[in-house]
Amino acid sequence: MNLVLKLLSIFVPLQLTAAVVSQPPAHPPVEPPAAPAATDLNKSLLKFVEDDAKVRNEDENPDEARAYDYVVGFAGRVPVESFESAARKDITFAHMLGDEAYKYRGEVVHIRGQLKRIIDIGPTKGLKAEGIDHLYEAWLMSDVYRGYSYCLLFTELPPGLSVGEKLDQPVEFDGYFFKNYRFAAGDGPRRAPLLIGRTLNVISNPPKSSLFDEMTKALLIVLTLLAILVGVGGGLVLWLRTTDRRTKARIDQARGNFKTIPTPEAFHEPNPFNDVN
Repeated sequence: MNLVLKLLSIFVPLQLTAAVVSQPPAHPPVEPPAAPAATDLNKSLLKFVEDDAKVRNEDENPDEARAYDYVVGFAGRVPVESFESAARKDITFAHMLGDEAYKYRGEVVHIRGQLKRIIDIGPTKGLKAEGIDHLYEAWLMSDVYRGYSYCLLFTELPPGLSVGEKLDQPVEFDGYFFKNYRFAAGDGPRRAPLLIGRTLNVISNPPKSSLFDEMTKALLIVLTLLAILVGVGGGLVLWLRTTDRRTKARIDQARGNFKTIPTPEAFHEPNPFNDVN
């Protein structure tokens, strides 16, 4: 019995040690890849994008279709702060809709305007495979170029905004210029710059003044104008009175000087005939 206990005391620790040694080492934690910068976009993939046309699909232009998926997916990972720091404000409609629009393709452009519509057009199959569930299309009227609009694509709705057809909200947008987009409108074909980004930046509307505030401002303006008129009128009356007194004093002085002029003594000529009898 003692021999069995001794053997167990030796064999069991050896088995436990072997079990510990045979366990594989723990795998280090997987860290998510760092977010890309807005300037890291590979612009060379956009060289086959067609301007003055709708967005092409795989059958029409496979290179543009792949570039479209690439830019949408890439923009969805770029931090908003990176877009803001890289955005250019010197690129205008003339650049993006001109004959040399290709020179600005892939540039981050900053725009501002009045948001009119947001619809969810849905992701392509490739974007769906990347885990993107929503792709929003928005239309923005320019604040600078009246009558012109932008077509915007993004994957995140900002807080306070939802899909809608009749919107009227000032917003800003930083995104990649992808192409000048030709589309059919009610009055015929039109063109608009197509930009792709991550989200919109909502501009808070200034608080609207109440009717009482507007009436108070108008009353203050009227009272101010009346005060100015009274001041000018009073000053004019005072000036006229002062001028009148001065003129009257000069006239009186002239008359007084005329009355004090000494008159010559009466001339008494002797009568030559007094001695004549």
